[in-house]
Amino acid sequence: FLILYKAGDAFGTAMLKPMLVDKGYSLEDIALVIGTWGVIAGLVGALLGGLLIKPLGRMKALVLFALLQTVSLALYGLFAGGVLPDSSFVWICVLEHVTGAMATIAIFTLMMDYCRESHAGLDYSFQSCLIVISGLLVGSMSGFSASALGYLTHFMLAAGLTFIAFIWAFKARHLIAGHVSHYVTDSN
Repeated sequence: FLILYKAGDAFGTAMLKPMLVDKGYSLEDIALVIGTWGVIAGLVGALLGGLLIKPLGRMKALVLFALLQTVSLALYGLFAGGVLPDSSFVWICVLEHVTGAMATIAIFTLMMDYCRESHAGLDYSFQSCLIVISGLLVGSMSGFSASALGYLTHFMLAAGLTFIAFIWAFKARHLIAGHVSHYVTDSN
């Protein structure tokens, strides 16, 4: 689950800057939108995700944030395919960075729940490595996907991967929540 949950995000966003270059955006515009607005949006999303985890509950947040990230990646695809106007890109980028950060907060919170008290640093680091390595692997395939299929299909595939994570989280939410409760109780 850890390998899949953020894989769609890594797969999709790896081709964001190349798509913008191919659409004729200047390097300054790309830096402003992704490097400034995207970073600010990511910080807002992390804060928002952190604030919503408790009232929503871990599992509802995990499911909801995966769905929101699916939508934002699909919007990238619609933008790439010319369905959405160029003027919408800044808002799509902001939305994707917010939802991506929220999803990251949700999965990182779940990872903390799966850490044994006696080995919390090791457990959390190992889980983090799974997410990073899977992101690197799918990100390395993204250029081939975008080149062979085009940006529209590439981003829709990325949204599809995230949608699979959403379905998995939705279907397994009671099992995961029960396992976390049992696991945390056993480690105390």
